[in-house]
Amino acid sequence: MHMKKVLYSALALIILVAAAVLIYNKTNRKPEPVPANNTEPVVIDVNADDSDPLPEDLLVKKDGILIGTELTVGEAPEGYFSDALFIGDSRFVGLQTYGKIDGALWFCSTGLGLANYNSKAVKVAGYGDINLEALLKRKSFGKIYICMGINDLGYNMDKLKTRFGDFFDSIRALNPDAMIILVSNLHVGYSRSSTDKWVNNSRINELNAYFESRQDGHTCFYIESNGLFDDKNGDMDTQYTHDSTHILGKYYTVWGDYIKAHAITGK
Repeated sequence: MHMKKVLYSALALIILVAAAVLIYNKTNRKPEPVPANNTEPVVIDVNADDSDPLPEDLLVKKDGILIGTELTVGEAPEGYFSDALFIGDSRFVGLQTYGKIDGALWFCSTGLGLANYNSKAVKVAGYGDINLEALLKRKSFGKIYICMGINDLGYNMDKLKTRFGDFFDSIRALNPDAMIILVSNLHVGYSRSSTDKWVNNSRINELNAYFESRQDGHTCFYIESNGLFDDKNGDMDTQYTHDSTHILGKYYTVWGDYIKAHAITGK
């Protein structure tokens, strides 16, 4: 009997020692290192309050017009065109005459293009006959609308783009604070586009694409308006023109209303 008590006591002691060792190991065990190739996904709380402002250069498009988030495109408020200058060829002459865009100044003339914009004197209200450089030196504008190109399509296209780039840069240098709004050259009708080596819609589209690429969303913008007058093939619809090149006078209000409906505000 005595021997059994000794054995039971020894067994109990062994169990107590083993339990103590196990408890010690658990409480003092070092955490296992995270594997180097751990691919646990990062969870982002999308509902967290983020007070950081949006990037200043964040851009959006409205009807093809690239604008910064601080700007809006919509109907022109009263007086919007009081600081605007329109520069253009015979298409803008028609817009000036029939488009009902009030308050703007117009530097527009039939045949105006890169070859003569600075040598040709144009009659501008309040300034008499004046060339473009002299006008831009005498008055600062908040908005400058430009529609030119059909009289320049005889140039090599790459050179034409370079020359227009220089033209736009020269205007910017003289009016550094102005918004420059490039307006698409209107297409010509199929009867001209299919027979004219230079003035055709393929070349007009290429030039317009270059104008569109000049947009920066803050100081330079592009308004595409050919959808107003094109047929299903992308030519000027015969119902809108008598010469396959210019829209009829009564349709210039449609063009004018479209430009007025795409005023850029917020600066």
